[in-house]
Amino acid sequence: MDTAKPSSTPAETKLHFLDYWRIIRIRKMVILAVFLLVVLTTTAVTFILPESWSSTVRIAVEKDISDITPLGFAQNSSQFDPFFIQTEFEVMQSQVLLTKIVNNPKLNLKEKWAAKLGTGEPLTDNQAILYLKSNLQISPVRNTSLIEIHFYSSDPAEAADLANAIAEAYKDYRLGRSNERLQTGAKGYSETMEDNEKKFHAQQVEVERLRGVLKVSDPDPASTGPSPTFSSAAVQQLMSEIARSEGEATQFKSKLDSLADLNKEKLRTVIQTVVEPDPVLSTLINELDSAEQNLLGIARTRTVEHPDYVSAKKVVDQYNAKIDQRVEGLLTGLRLRLDSDMAYITNQTTKVAEARRTDIEEAARTQPYWEAKNSLETLKQNRTILGVRALDINATMKHIKLNSGFKSGTVSKAITDDPSTNCTAVYEVTLSVH
Repeated sequence: MDTAKPSSTPAETKLHFLDYWRIIRIRKMVILAVFLLVVLTTTAVTFILPESWSSTVRIAVEKDISDITPLGFAQNSSQFDPFFIQTEFEVMQSQVLLTKIVNNPKLNLKEKWAAKLGTGEPLTDNQAILYLKSNLQISPVRNTSLIEIHFYSSDPAEAADLANAIAEAYKDYRLGRSNERLQTGAKGYSETMEDNEKKFHAQQVEVERLRGVLKVSDPDPASTGPSPTFSSAAVQQLMSEIARSEGEATQFKSKLDSLADLNKEKLRTVIQTVVEPDPVLSTLINELDSAEQNLLGIARTRTVEHPDYVSAKKVVDQYNAKIDQRVEGLLTGLRLRLDSDMAYITNQTTKVAEARRTDIEEAARTQPYWEAKNSLETLKQNRTILGVRALDINATMKHIKLNSGFKSGTVSKAITDDPSTNCTAVYEVTLSVH
């Protein structure tokens, strides 16, 4: 039976470590010599290399937003433009912008760099721009609208001057572009105002001419049309009265038609329910009842030829005649009232229709005047709006002249007190372009 062999992994690991340590102890002089050689070589190279200085200008760049709101449009300043920062990078390194820097007499870069490079004669624009670009680095600050302009030079003052010069040139470019747009806008507004002013005065003359020719009565300067014969409230009241009268007339006509179909006996009974109670008719009916009772009493004891019966019958006939006459009078009164209501309805309807016809004719006759006056009011409103916009533009242009729109800190020219120290100087200037 085979016996299990113990694991040798810990011993082998310990052995390997001891082997490494033994080799290090044996080769310690060689390792120390290599380390010292690297340190000494790095130190020597560091002192031999020429000094290089870096100057950094940090600017905050924002999209151009007009201070003047366009008529009827709202501006959206928060819209993201993925190409804006890259476009500004290219602008800062553009031929036009860098040409202004290399030709700046205060910097005198062509002669300085010619002497530095030993060309013997001043550099051309293209040569100077190529040398400038070779020492220029532009980079964005992550998650911000800041841009850093780095310039490298063996001269610390030159590094600072050129970094600031590029920032200033970019500032002048942005301000010049904004000022150019404002001047173009101001010129356009000025021309529009002059044209509107000419139209305004000509329209004033035309309005006064039409007012005299058409004989328009216009006491209210704010009116936009002729005054109606009846106000809307008066017309509404008249129409309500006409509707009420038509309803009453319809009721009366229906009652009269119903009464006309009744016989005399029913008519005497019903008519007092249609009209207001008539005391005369009530008295006559009561007296008729008494006369008829008297006639019945006489008829029991006397013949129809008897003078008493004849006299009593005559009285009854007289009361019947008076009642019929009274009922006819009441019916005539109802007919007259109906005729009166119909005449009132016709008159009021005619009056409203005539007023409307007159208003329509007056509006058609004076339409040229009111159209001219409304056009004059529109020109007046445009005059006010254009005046306000022109003031805004002038104020903005003055603001640009007085305030460059860049918020900058003070840049120190001193980089280090020890010129022998090879270090990098960083200048931070915040420039906010509007």
